[in-house]
Amino acid sequence: MMITGKQHYTYNPPDTPPKIIYVDEDILVADKPSGLLTVPGKHSDDSLTLRLREMYPGVNPVHRLDTSTSGIILFSRNKSANAVLSEQFRNRIPRKRYVAVCEGVIKENSGALAYPMSRDWTQAALTSAPIHRVDYAEGRKALTFFRVIHRDIARKITVVMLEPHTGRTHQLRLHLQTFGYPICNDRLYGNADDECTARLELHSCYLSFYHPKDGRKMALYAPADFLEGTGIDLRLYLPESRMEADQYC
Repeated sequence: MMITGKQHYTYNPPDTPPKIIYVDEDILVADKPSGLLTVPGKHSDDSLTLRLREMYPGVNPVHRLDTSTSGIILFSRNKSANAVLSEQFRNRIPRKRYVAVCEGVIKENSGALAYPMSRDWTQAALTSAPIHRVDYAEGRKALTFFRVIHRDIARKITVVMLEPHTGRTHQLRLHLQTFGYPICNDRLYGNADDECTARLELHSCYLSFYHPKDGRKMALYAPADFLEGTGIDLRLYLPESRMEADQYC
């Protein structure tokens, strides 16, 4: 992986209003668009969190997504809910699913990617992004499970469902690049050129957790815009049945 000047891009977030998937007095679940920060960054305050606070003051993200990644993010609306949900994430209770379109045709139907990761400070110095690398000597453990759900031989791409067991920054992007099938339009870890303006084809499509007040299981789904028109129904590959996953769509 070679970092060049192409990664010094200007932050130009989409101006579309936040999409709310679910909200009550304790939690809020939103579908973040690609290109928008989860929280304020070094060079801009514009983020999903601040946009949501204009409508729901006091919301706080319980976890985050990369700027280029779209999909489901869970927010707490009070301190009690935040404490309970944060504890769930520390104990790895929530279940997450991502969908990605990868370059190349993956032969395996499923598998596990276990590549330890560390920050690549040399490469990070050339870009504003937190670049990571595979580091077998001193890296932190990182594990990703994948399942192939569609192969397009003509276009030489593969659609995969991903389940991260750990939550390292850029884990899915680095793991798939190391595996030999980088995510389409990935300007940091893939083969996207300097002129690529298409979005990273990585989306958080599913999240389940337990409601912080009454303990009921929440299962939420958000479709991926880059799969529109393909006929692929991601809900068929989620942990719950399609009917159960539809309850908060």
